[in-house]
Amino acid sequence: MILRPKQFYLVSALMFLAALSFPVQVMWLYGHGFDEIGAIFTKLTSLNWLVVSGLLVGSYLYFQASRWIVYFAPVFLTLVFYNNYQVGVFAQDFSLVQTSFASLGAGLLFVPLLMPSSQVILKDPKRRWWRRSKRINKEVAATLNPFVGEMIQARTFDISQTGTFLALDGSQQHCPKVGDTVRVSFNINGMKRIRCEAVVVRIAEPKGCYPRGIGLRFLEFEKMHQKSFEKLLSQYEL
Repeated sequence: MILRPKQFYLVSALMFLAALSFPVQVMWLYGHGFDEIGAIFTKLTSLNWLVVSGLLVGSYLYFQASRWIVYFAPVFLTLVFYNNYQVGVFAQDFSLVQTSFASLGAGLLFVPLLMPSSQVILKDPKRRWWRRSKRINKEVAATLNPFVGEMIQARTFDISQTGTFLALDGSQQHCPKVGDTVRVSFNINGMKRIRCEAVVVRIAEPKGCYPRGIGLRFLEFEKMHQKSFEKLLSQYEL
């Protein structure tokens, strides 16, 4: 399984902690306790609240590995730089040097977006494998009918709302190629068939618990079969 790169977790956590640091700074500077929430919040300016909101939004976008983080970054950094400039020049609590370092720190939060592993995720939403549907280990008889080539009898190794992995035995030497569109039919109890079109996304040799087989991503179910398939999965999840 391809996991979410760790930098998305790390920076999300850092941005969330940075948002919490605003009221903590007020408590430290003015000696407020946890029972003086109202007094703490009133000392945060509208610009401070915008930065806090931006940090929380950025934390969420980072955690989701959303491509919107790329567009959010310049807007957020402009807001942070302006806020820190105002604090450094006009406020009494921090110097311009201190706020400049804070601005530099904010800029460093977005450096991980330049990492190759981040770029792959942001440019291709399909790489977000952690969002994929839950896979159910269930054997279901299936018939694979390529648009070119012979019909293949197989069984599902696992199945989900969005795709399946079909186990093939060693005697089946010919199978579709990655990118080929195929018709697949699931045979339920030898009586009912659920049909759909799918695309081949991978061809795998035996590895670990996985047998030789092919991975399919569903494209479109025949209209009358969509509800039957959803009902079938709900039964397997019980």
